[in-house]
Order: sequence, then structure tokens, then C-alpha cells
Amino acid sequence: MEGKLTRLKPVIELHKHLLQEPAGTYIDAGALLGAIAHCESASGLQREYGRREPAYAKGGRYYVRHVIDLHKQYGDFVPLSYGSWQVLFIAAWELGYKDHPSELLMDDISLPWVIKFINIRAFDRGASTPKDVFDTYNSGNYKDDIVPFDYISKAMDFYNENIGNF
Repeated sequence: MEGKLTRLKPVIELHKHLLQEPAGTYIDAGALLGAIAHCESASGLQREYGRREPAYAKGGRYYVRHVIDLHKQYGDFVPLSYGSWQVLFIAAWELGYKDHPSELLMDDISLPWVIKFINIRAFDRGASTPKDVFDTYNSGNYKDDIVPFDYISKAMDFYNENIGNF
């Protein structure tokens, strides 16, 4: 495992049991979550600030009613993704997260929402391989025409090198 991700090992070990891959499949939850952090935040370095997602900012294509309402409450914290997994505040909110967006900077708070996203947006919709999960995490849906080949390749390389390391 890369040294930069060793600090994530305890939080991954604590939460990885929440991942609910489909029956009859085997996905190494720790390697999967480590691979996403590796791809999302400079090889797993925790960000101390959110990353702006323009599509959810004023004028963006996803600046719709519920996003506008959240902007009234949280302002510029809304169109950001947070933490080592770069979980999008809007995605976490849609799954039930109701605390301040900036708390998602903390890996122990953001990881359960990342896992919930994967369970609902990937596994509940038929994803059964790490590639499907990586595609969903990056593009929103592994069944669409958007296939982030470079992201998937980078994530799969990390995943395959780290099976059993988390």
C-alpha cells in the first residue's frame, strides 16, 4: 500500500463492512475504497478544503431548486466535494446527510456516505465488479455512455496492487 494511504487504513477498516456488494461476487472493500481515495485526492492525501464542482454552482447545469435552497442555507459550501474520497455534498445530502457540508472533510464522517453512495448508486443498480463501481463513482452511472477510461484504469491498477492490504 502506498505510504500516503496508510493514514486511511484505520478508517477504511472501521467502515468497509458497510459495503454491500451483490451476493455471489467478491470485491475487496478495502482495496476498492483505497483506490477511490487514490484517484480522487492526489494519491489519498486528505484535502483541507473542498473542491469546487461548477455544475452545482450558480449558473451550473445542476443548479436546480433543491440546490438553490441549499445555497440559501450553506452558501459556497454547497457546490463542493470533500475529503479523501471527494464526496460531493449534494450527493451525500440526497442520501440523507444533514450536517454542515464542511464536516465531510473528515474522513471518518465522509466515508460512510461514500459507501452509501456506492451501495445505492452502484450495487443496487446492478454493478458487480470494481470497474462498474469506479465508473459509477466517477461518472454517476456505469450503464451510461460516459466511460472514464483513464480513471477506471488508474483505480484498477491500485485495486489490483492492494487486494488484501486494507
